[in-house]
Amino acid sequence: MPSGITSDVYEGKDVSVQDYAKTVARQMGYFMHMRDDSYGEPLRYPSDSWTGKGNDSFYAKSLREIRDEKAQWDSKTEKEKYFEWSEYYRKAKVAQAEAIAKDAELRARYTKMIARVEAVDVTDEQLMESTKDNMLRYLNESLDFDCHDEPGEWYKPKEYVEWCNDKESHFARNIPRYEAELAKENERSDNLTEYIEAFERTFGVEVLPAKS
Repeated sequence: MPSGITSDVYEGKDVSVQDYAKTVARQMGYFMHMRDDSYGEPLRYPSDSWTGKGNDSFYAKSLREIRDEKAQWDSKTEKEKYFEWSEYYRKAKVAQAEAIAKDAELRARYTKMIARVEAVDVTDEQLMESTKDNMLRYLNESLDFDCHDEPGEWYKPKEYVEWCNDKESHFARNIPRYEAELAKENERSDNLTEYIEAFERTFGVEVLPAKS
């Protein structure tokens, strides 16, 4: 029983080793960057943007940005850092106050509606008891989910020393991570290039340069 890959051989067509090798290589995923192209398209190398090896890849850009950010941070005086923290602290306190006010308003709306539903008398309408129970259940579940015991806690600003430590931890944690991920991308790209070059030599198939 032929697969789609071997159907031409099954049907008696004159299939060259080169054409068959192209089909199998694409099936194996080495030309995944051509997944949206027809099988009749000439094979080509993947672009750097596709492999992630280029300067525009996510990790390459992220690494440049965080290194620039660290360089700027390291160049700041203590006074400049404190001023930046003061601005952060002021904005965080505003956001915290807004969150507390929003939570209180929402809690009041839920509580008011709960009181209205509880006031509905279903004594003479027992068929409505389950409906009333569900109405209250949904309201109470929403209140528990949307309203918090410590509203605004997420926006609670950090004190100066903790804020500075968080900055340093951000650099110490993410710079090595971005470096490692970029190295993996480069290694994957190199391995793919090595395979395609060997594929060209072995089966005499021309693989075109990547599209610009």
